[in-house]
Amino acid sequence: MGNASAQPDAADMPWGYLSFSDEKQIALTGNSITVGRSSQDKESGGPEINLAGLPDANTVSRNHAVITYANDSCTLTDQNSANATRINGQSLEPNIATPFADGDTLSFGKITCTFRKR
Repeated sequence: MGNASAQPDAADMPWGYLSFSDEKQIALTGNSITVGRSSQDKESGGPEINLAGLPDANTVSRNHAVITYANDSCTLTDQNSANATRINGQSLEPNIATPFADGDTLSFGKITCTFRKR
């Protein structure tokens, strides 16, 4: 008689993934996710998605962009980054939430990944 059927918290369930060319895949959870580059981990104030270890990470700003998930739709907001945030090659206007969809290519500086919805 245990508590084996405990449900995971819905906020911890991935709603999408970022797939990178080096086969790295990052699960997206929660409603607002900061993407950037930091030598610190997220517990000490770094971004939730830290691209510091990837090639060309020097083109990613410390607080580069924010991915938001609400009502089953996704937006990407450039945080006035130095080297642009792009969806399918189109540069985003800073501080304007722009929708994206399954299969879209997201670029943070020179680092590019593909979004896959769960």
